[in-house]
Formats: sequence, structure tokens, C-alpha cells
Amino acid sequence: MQDEILKFLEDQGKLRRSVAPFEEIAPLVKTAIYAAGLTNTSHSTIASMLESASQHSSMIRELELKSTLFSPSIEEQLKLAHPQYLEDLRRTTMLGTTASFFGQHEYIKELVNSRDALFSLPKLDDINRHAQKALAASTLFRSLTDSAICSTQLQAAMANMENAWLNTTHPERSARAFADIFALGEGLAKQPPFDPAFSTLLRPSLGDWRGCDNIASESLINPAQRVELYRQRGFDPALTDFTVPAFDESTKRAGLWLPETDKECGHCLNENEEGLSRTQQAYVKLQDFETQIRQFIVATMSAVFGENWMKRQLPDGMLQQWKDKRDRAIKSGQTQCELIEYADFSDYKLIIERRDNWNQVFKSIFMRREDICESFIRIHPVRIATMHSRIITLDDELLLLVETKRVLKAIKAR
Repeated sequence: MQDEILKFLEDQGKLRRSVAPFEEIAPLVKTAIYAAGLTNTSHSTIASMLESASQHSSMIRELELKSTLFSPSIEEQLKLAHPQYLEDLRRTTMLGTTASFFGQHEYIKELVNSRDALFSLPKLDDINRHAQKALAASTLFRSLTDSAICSTQLQAAMANMENAWLNTTHPERSARAFADIFALGEGLAKQPPFDPAFSTLLRPSLGDWRGCDNIASESLINPAQRVELYRQRGFDPALTDFTVPAFDESTKRAGLWLPETDKECGHCLNENEEGLSRTQQAYVKLQDFETQIRQFIVATMSAVFGENWMKRQLPDGMLQQWKDKRDRAIKSGQTQCELIEYADFSDYKLIIERRDNWNQVFKSIFMRREDICESFIRIHPVRIATMHSRIITLDDELLLLVETKRVLKAIKAR
């Protein structure tokens, strides 16, 4: 883990230096990157721009890149706040047109402003109506909550929001997504985290990731490709169709954030580096998550198989891989760590799903092997993006929030 920390910090420095030539447009970039409707589209203009900025640091005055451009008809729909504009954006294809980064300032600014203008805080008189429609539309809410009690709580949550969250062109869709986020929080708080019924209920929202464990890491670095993968697996895009402040506020009100991790995140944020803050937050969450997973695996495996469990219970070749990584780290001047510290993220899943380990140790904790494997697979793309210091989208954030909290709840309750 120590070498990964050093690599992450090194990549963060490279990324900061690569975008330094574009300081004159930093406010625009910071605003645009985290406009949820832009970063969570299947082909994101803003994501592509930052990706290109990180890869072409020597270009000072202009950045030539292949960008996702919008057709005139869609551009007009944006200006008119057409109800279908968001779905049209998601279906926009790469045109392969070379464009000037600086020449798109005003267009991007208009794009961001047009989208943010669609969101509002509903009037108090309308809250009950929005909540009731959300309850009728949200299977997740009806399945995971005590509707009589939580209906009142949902109305209160909607009324107490400080950031505009209701998409005025799709109010019913927006309210249903808000209820789904609230239901995710309630489910994680009150349901056994790996109850088979709960795992099944999550798939229409977070996607069905069973058997999806052979994704090339290279395809997960680009945010547009990750989002496209999420859509293919069935991730519900309505869950992140909010402005960034509203998304962050709603997930916190739903209880999806881990208090101990949130506190740690505070020290890694720098107001002058706002564009990197979401990646930094994800990194801290993942670091805390992996630390607890490693401690859990060592404790449970040692309790069942003894202190020398690594010699007998690791998949073939894994122990030697850890030793080789340790030896390379020591030769490079790093302090020697416990052997488990040299495990790759994918190793945790392989250890847990090994047949004898599963039957004797992990089955009683996670109930179904396919469900805990699915949790690690959902986290894997976010982990790859974070370790390469790339954009973390709201889709990434939601998967990370739900699955880390879910897994940690299970291992703490053992």
C-alpha cells in the first residue's frame, strides 16, 4: 500500500503541473468538471478535456483534442431547456472533430449554466405531491423502508434540502431518484448488508455486475468509458442526475457517507485544487476501506486456519507475488510492511471466493459468494480511476459510497 500512496501523490503532482498552463480558465474548468450532467454522460466533453490536459502538458496556448461535440439540434434543445436534452446528450456520439480548447469557453459556460438553471427547490406546498409520486414510482423505497414512517421522513428530507435538487423538466424522475437515494441509505442502515433479497433489490439501481470481473484496466481509466460501462451493466443514470451540491447533500442526508472517513477527507482538500478534490476524497475512502479489509482477512483467516494461513490458503502464486512486491519495495528504500500490505485490490476477492476459504470463513458473513464478489467488482473501476488520478464522476462516487459502507458493515457485524 505504501508504494501505491507514493504513486498516487506523484500522479497528483503530475496532474497539477499538467493543468497549470490553463490557470486562466481554471474557474470554468472547475465548474464544468463537476456539473453532474456533464461528467456522468456517456461521452463527456469536460471529461475528455481534462483527460487531454493531463496527457498534453507541453502544450501551453492551445489544446487540440478529439472532443465530444453536440449537434446543432441538441445545442438548440439545450438553449430551450428541452425535456429530452439530457437523454440526447447521453446518446451523443463521438464525431472525431478536432477543436480548440480555448474556443469552447463560452459554449461550455452556457452549457453548464443552462443545465444548472433547470434545477430548483420545490415549494413547500408541492413537497407532499412530489413525495407521494416518488413513493408510487420507487420500488426500492417501497421494498426497503417502512413506508408509513419514511414517507414523512422523505417529505422532511425534501423540504430541508438547501441546494436545488428538483429537475423542473423531469420532476417525477427527479423525485423518484431522490427517494431511491434515501432508500439506499435506509436499506444500508437497517437491512443485513448481504441479505440475498437486498442484493437483488440493488441491481436495478447499481447495475448487475455478476460475472463482470474480466474488464481491462485500461478501459476503466477514461471516465466516459467507465460511465458507458455503468450504463451497460444497468446503472440507473437518474440517481446522479443532480447538480453536484445537491447530490452531495442528498447522499449525506441519506446517511451514505461514512462519518469516520468524511472526517479524514477534510485534511486532503485544498481550496486551490478543487478540481482534484473528488479524486482525493475517493482515494481517502478507498485507503480506509482497504486497510479495514486487510485487517479483516488476516483476523478471520488466522482464527480459522492459524497464523501460517498464507502458506496454505492463498490462491496459487499469490504469496510469491506479495513477497516479490515486498522485496522490490525494500530495495527501493521503502519501509518493510506486513505481507498483506502488498496485496492487490483484486486479491481480496480471490481470497474470499476460494472454495475452502468461502465455506469455512466467509459464507457465514456474506451469505452468497456472487454478492460479495459483485461488491468488489463495482468498486474496482473507481479504484482504478483513483489510482491513476483521473476524474471521479458522481456515478463513481455513488458506487463507492454504497459498496464500501455495505462491505464494512458486514465485516464489523461478524
